[in-house]
Amino acid sequence: MSVLPRLMRGGNGTLLHSTCRWAAPALPRALLPAAHCASRCAHTCSAISSWVPKVVHRYALPAQVHGSCWPRSRQTMCTAAGGQGTTDMHLPIKHGEGGEGEATCVRAIVPHVPGEAAELLCDALLGLGAQSVVVQEHRAPGAPEQEIYAEPGQEHALWDSCEVVAHFPLEHADVLGTIASAAEVCEVGVELGSVVVEGVANEAWVSQIKASYVPLRLSRRMFIVPEWDSPPAGQEADAINIILQPGVAFGTGEHPTTRMCLALLEEGEAGLAGARVMDYGTGSGVLALAALKLGAASAVGTDTDPLAVRAAARNAELNGPQCAAAFRVLQCGPSSHDPDPVAEAGLPSRGAFTLVAANILRGPLVELAGRLAHYAAPGGRLLLSGILEEQVPDVRAAYARHFHSFEVRTEGTWAAVTAVRNDA
Repeated sequence: MSVLPRLMRGGNGTLLHSTCRWAAPALPRALLPAAHCASRCAHTCSAISSWVPKVVHRYALPAQVHGSCWPRSRQTMCTAAGGQGTTDMHLPIKHGEGGEGEATCVRAIVPHVPGEAAELLCDALLGLGAQSVVVQEHRAPGAPEQEIYAEPGQEHALWDSCEVVAHFPLEHADVLGTIASAAEVCEVGVELGSVVVEGVANEAWVSQIKASYVPLRLSRRMFIVPEWDSPPAGQEADAINIILQPGVAFGTGEHPTTRMCLALLEEGEAGLAGARVMDYGTGSGVLALAALKLGAASAVGTDTDPLAVRAAARNAELNGPQCAAAFRVLQCGPSSHDPDPVAEAGLPSRGAFTLVAANILRGPLVELAGRLAHYAAPGGRLLLSGILEEQVPDVRAAYARHFHSFEVRTEGTWAAVTAVRNDA
């Protein structure tokens, strides 16, 4: 799975619909950590959005824009670089922590935009000089988020009330006038008095991104530790530290589906001794790496996204030579009609794995039931997540022919399903 920045989430971290557009000018890599997110999602949306649980995205991004890090706050996510010219506009300058220096671009935040008109307004703003636009949910402080879910390929919509964040170069003289013109063209009612216009200062992006990712404790024993940090002091002697490069692929331990899967792996530690593990839709590789550190002998991970494949292999190296040697990562297609990646790699596949895990979407879980059952050894364990509690019956029905002893765990609206492979 592919990890997304907090901009793409609701207030409690739930992955939601977000729309982002980028204009054609090439933008400096150092000031565009969000560009990588857009380019990755444009690639993965055509398949299964790299199997992020219930997320829908739409992007238009020039091919020459790239980046490598995804910050986790809206303030840092939304900054885009403008030109190097000057302006007579006296704007408040928005700094993140440690921010300093003069404004490098102008940001305008347009609230209360109806969902059905938000993308039209974005396109108009881009046509009138905006360098980037982002659509996110607009809601009052403390109000519940409006969750929007859709299976890949389904028609989807934005939130009922949206907020459009647009960035302009410093030399763009009349931002409010541009917004008024765009709203008029789109026949969208915008209250110009409620629009926030501010200068955005350059920031020390790498330092801020690193500061935003800290070691995360998932249980008494298990910790997710960014590669640049150290395990927390005072850990128990049997602590398990999983070292990850955050921001490249899904699976940093923050999402409920990942947390549930890791907890279930830890609770089933006794059954992992010497196990052969399949992590289908591996993302960061966190589930496979956790299984290896809990005693598994070997693991195979697959993902539709080549960036995730590289990230998982990199994370294996970060966790030491034993994990690197025991973890094989393969790229796969999004459909059950695509070739079996395990067989293509020349590895045993039929009944070859004592644990089969897949933290992906309901649709792929149902479609891939035959393949995942094929991988599971008689008496082997199944661990499925990435689904809502209401989707459990569909998933269970898809696997009932080959598995028994189904159990369900939930956290919030999310669910994880475990089962045991039939002997025959």
